[in-house]
Order: sequence, then structure tokens, then C-alpha cells
Amino acid sequence: VDKGFAYQPGATVADTVRALAKKLDSLPREVSIDAIQSWVNASVFAHWMAAPEGSFPLVRLPDADAVAIGAKDGVRVAHLSAETAMKQMRAHPEIAPEEYALAQQVVDEATARVIETQATGTRDMIYVLDQGDGGHVLIVKATVQGDALYVKTFYRLRRSQAARDREIRRLLKKEEKK
Repeated sequence: VDKGFAYQPGATVADTVRALAKKLDSLPREVSIDAIQSWVNASVFAHWMAAPEGSFPLVRLPDADAVAIGAKDGVRVAHLSAETAMKQMRAHPEIAPEEYALAQQVVDEATARVIETQATGTRDMIYVLDQGDGGHVLIVKATVQGDALYVKTFYRLRRSQAARDREIRRLLKKEEKK
């Protein structure tokens, strides 16, 4: 997506991201992912994380995963809300804004996917990417109405094999609770 796509002259990059975020779900998957990745890799995401407001598109889910957790047809992009960004900075201060660019890789190359049903009846998709010497976990939820997807958390798996194995076993058990 180039700057001319629904771009208003004089708008900041953050304004452009906000304007285009609503259109990401309707774009072809790869174009949508490329746009999100370019924004997350740019300083605009780091600036947003420094003072989060609203939400920021972070990953695009495969159609089957979005449907599996209750997203309406056409809702595929998961956003990081300002509230979750602030929670992330408190709970996982070791994750720099640049590391969030790995979130799409976690979705695309997950070594495990787990659907966890919440007490409210909503479902979360837990993506685990175990890379042998570390990896990441990304959890995405659908709203009750299914009209939006949000990132609940993003964190690193521990480098210690034993600790990583315990965490992965804990996450895999969540699906058994259905």
C-alpha cells in the first residue's frame, strides 16, 4: 500500500495508520500484512507505544483461525489496544517496540495453536512459536460480537529448555479445558 492510498496531504504517519487501519481487513492478506509490518517496523509504532492512544493493527490472522475464535466474516486484523500496550509495558518491559514485528511470524509459523474458551463464551487463539532457544507466545481474542480482534498478550518463551517446556505444556492444557 503506497502513500497515495487514502492518504490526506499533511497527515502524519500515525494519522495515516489510523485512517487505513479500518481498511486492512478488506485488503488481500499479503498486502495487509505488508502494510502492518511496515508500520510496526517504523518509528511510528515505537512512538505509539510511548504514549498509546486508541489501537494499533499488529497482526493478520488466517481466515480459519479468525473464524474459529468467533470473528465475523471479514474481520481478520488483530489490534493492540492502548490498555493492553500499557499492560504489556508493565508486565513485559523486556520487549522493545521493535520486537513486536515478530508477532506476525508467531502467527504464520506457530509450532502450536490452542483455542481457549473463556467463561464468557468468547474464545482466544494462543499462538506458540518454539524456536529451540526461545520463541514467543501471542494470544488474540475476538470481541463478544465478533466485530473486532485484539491482542491480549505477547511475550517471550524462556531460553531454558525445562522452563520453555513447562510453559508450552501449560498452554496446551488450556485447550483440554473446553
